[in-house]
Amino acid sequence: MRNFVCLFFLILWVHSAWSQDILDQTLDFSVHEQSIPDCLQLLAQQSGIPIAFSSRFFDSGTTRSLDLQHQSLGSILEKILEGTEIAVKSRNGGIVLYRKKTTQQQYWISGYVTDAESGERITGATIYSPTPGIGTHSNEYGFYSMKLPAGPALVIVSYVGTQRDSLQLALAQNQSIHWELQQTLSMEEVVINQHSEDFSHHQDYQIGMRSINKRQLLAAPDLMGEEDLVQHVRLHPGIQSGADGIGGLHVRGGNNSQNLLLLDGVPVYNASHLIGVFSIFNASAIRHAKVLTGGFPARYGGRLSSVLDIHTREGNQKKWGGELGIGLLGSKATIEGPLLGGKGAVLLTGRTTWIDEFLAPSVVKVFTDEEVPFSTFGFYDLNSKINVSFSPSNRLYLSLYQGGDSFFLERDSVKIEDFFQSQESELNWGNRIASLRWNHIFGPQLFSNLTLTYSRYQFHNAEFFRKLSTDSVDEKEFFFEGYESDIQDWAAKMDVHYYPSSRHNLRFGGGLTRHHITPKLTLLDDETEEFLSYQFDSIDDFESLINGPEYRSYETFLYLEEVYQPQARWYLNVGSRFSAFLNDDKAYAFLEPRISIRHSLRPRLFARLGISRMVQYLHQISNTNLNLPNDVWLPSSASVAPQRSWQWEAGIQYSPADQWQLSFDLYYKRMNHLHVLPPFINYQEAADNLEEVLYEGSGDGYGFECVIEKKGNRTHGWLSYGLGKANRQFEDENLGLPYPYQFDRRHQINLAFFHKFSSTLSMSTSWTYASANPLLIVEGEERVNIFEPGFKNSERSFPYHHLDVGLVYERNTSFGQHRIKLGVYNLYNRRNIAFHRLSYSPFTEEESLSPVNIMPILPSLSYSLKL
Repeated sequence: MRNFVCLFFLILWVHSAWSQDILDQTLDFSVHEQSIPDCLQLLAQQSGIPIAFSSRFFDSGTTRSLDLQHQSLGSILEKILEGTEIAVKSRNGGIVLYRKKTTQQQYWISGYVTDAESGERITGATIYSPTPGIGTHSNEYGFYSMKLPAGPALVIVSYVGTQRDSLQLALAQNQSIHWELQQTLSMEEVVINQHSEDFSHHQDYQIGMRSINKRQLLAAPDLMGEEDLVQHVRLHPGIQSGADGIGGLHVRGGNNSQNLLLLDGVPVYNASHLIGVFSIFNASAIRHAKVLTGGFPARYGGRLSSVLDIHTREGNQKKWGGELGIGLLGSKATIEGPLLGGKGAVLLTGRTTWIDEFLAPSVVKVFTDEEVPFSTFGFYDLNSKINVSFSPSNRLYLSLYQGGDSFFLERDSVKIEDFFQSQESELNWGNRIASLRWNHIFGPQLFSNLTLTYSRYQFHNAEFFRKLSTDSVDEKEFFFEGYESDIQDWAAKMDVHYYPSSRHNLRFGGGLTRHHITPKLTLLDDETEEFLSYQFDSIDDFESLINGPEYRSYETFLYLEEVYQPQARWYLNVGSRFSAFLNDDKAYAFLEPRISIRHSLRPRLFARLGISRMVQYLHQISNTNLNLPNDVWLPSSASVAPQRSWQWEAGIQYSPADQWQLSFDLYYKRMNHLHVLPPFINYQEAADNLEEVLYEGSGDGYGFECVIEKKGNRTHGWLSYGLGKANRQFEDENLGLPYPYQFDRRHQINLAFFHKFSSTLSMSTSWTYASANPLLIVEGEERVNIFEPGFKNSERSFPYHHLDVGLVYERNTSFGQHRIKLGVYNLYNRRNIAFHRLSYSPFTEEESLSPVNIMPILPSLSYSLKL
């Protein structure tokens, strides 16, 4: 034992002597106007001794000029670190720098970040203090909170498209500081140094998360003069779609109904206009949007595949103004201004189509291959928002949305025995959304948001039959309605944002939703005498005969989420969500853990890992996979289990130079308890026992995504490539064998490029290529399976690709800001196939497949005036 103790102390003595020798090593060292991290890196190279440190220890503006001859390594380090709170320790043949422990008092600074011109809150602004290397971001409501050491502190605030602001503070108590950032039209590229860049990427710890602001959206190519958020989202990796948006969004192997679309915190059940070509999100009303394809924080739930979180504008609190716009598709208008002397604001904006006959043929192609003598189509959107600040700590918001589509077609008369029969079809669908939100600041560390919401989605399909006898004497007119769908949600939600320390960022909350779903499916047969004998004076008379199921259910959740930075190189988002669902005959409850980890391997190089479990209690049952507005929603029940998924992802993010970023991501998603209609069965046939006839199965999606992005005020863009595979497997379908999902595309390339030539002229272009997906075959409104058993979706269609370009001219005059945008959608007129229609020829008595194309080359011209 004595020998062991002697040996132990001998080793400690040798190690200590060796360590002392490291710091006693002498050398010459000279630098001129170099930053402290650069000095340390140079010293490590010249001495051959590794020096471990974090760049965030030092102010990026501090430099050193030294000319030291024959000095010890320890003395050189003292000169370099003079005036800092950094200590030196030798360890294992190297040197480690660490921040000295201090009992210095710390204080909080908190407040809002707003736009100086309008007073609107800014989401995702960066608030950073370089000397201690501490920073944060404003949340989705514009609020921030940050803890800094007492004494002098420089705080810098920045946001894309605005001028950077800074303030020198002398902290001796907690302070409430509100920032107003000025918009900038400067074309100078923002120079990002290594130290600020380390922090600026902290909000990118989530894999698959991208932010979109109004400025980026207005710069993107558009379709017929309409900037569209969902068209912009399709340019991001991992997001699949059918030709020209037909079929909706399919993210990493999931289907369209598995996307959580939030408008001011309210879920949207159908966000498409023109059968998916446009979305209901008016660019004039959007303040900020965020799309997540992975790494889901615990505060999001209820869907499996992705999140599109959209926040609308709040209105100008400084002055009254407005905007008028006109394009080939339609027109839009906005009016906004202050309330109560600048304590609040009001915003009203809307748009509508005006060339209805021009749009109608595209919709007709989806529903029928017949030649129709007359058809019209149109849609509209109305957004309004009022906000009032009752005190510095309390603000109330009321947001309203209403929009819809209307489609009408008339078919040619057909002679049946002694009568001529004509048919007219009318389809209407739309959303009504309302949210009442209360923001309250309890103190510099605690922020809350209480939201009450209402949402309603309605679809109405009516068929008018007119019957006229050949002798023009006996005339009968009757009405037949196919079906309608009505979904109403009432909900309450509480979100709390708590900042316990500079390294901890805690969110928690919960909510309750009451779902009321009434799909009214009719079973009347137009070939029976009973049906033909009905005489109706009004639609109300007929609706009294309709009997459809009603579903009332309740969904509740609690969540806890923490963003934690244990060390300078680690960044974690760890949390869990508890959700429960109660239907008339069944109750479900699940725990949904989430974790995202980000680690800095070296300056500008980060590794990321994410694991998420998601549960979805509502199911969209589709006939066609075309994401038509008439698809039926069903709640989970005793016979229809909730959908569940696990998603794993890992990635690397590298910034080889200022403003350049390269990322690689791998993902795998496993989904269970998916439900589909059996082949050759439609809603009417299954109305009595829809829940019992559904097939239940599973699916998965896995792949690789690569993005290279250039950021800057003058030039911005990205090139992405995705390699993916998506499968489905149902025991009662395709012999129980797995088969490719309908929107399984092996390869996808997206190119988006924006460039500003001058303060008045800019251009944008985007190009998309996607390899062929499996053949989608439709007969009327029903999907048809022509594949041999065991070979479902074994044949594929043709690749999809198109090029869009846009040119924008902007000029400010005494009469307002003028904006003219020229563009071309599908520049080289690629005839992309949305689906194939199965037709039968009575002359040849043969079936044939006919490709259906939706959007040819379309020029666009729009003009807007902002006052």
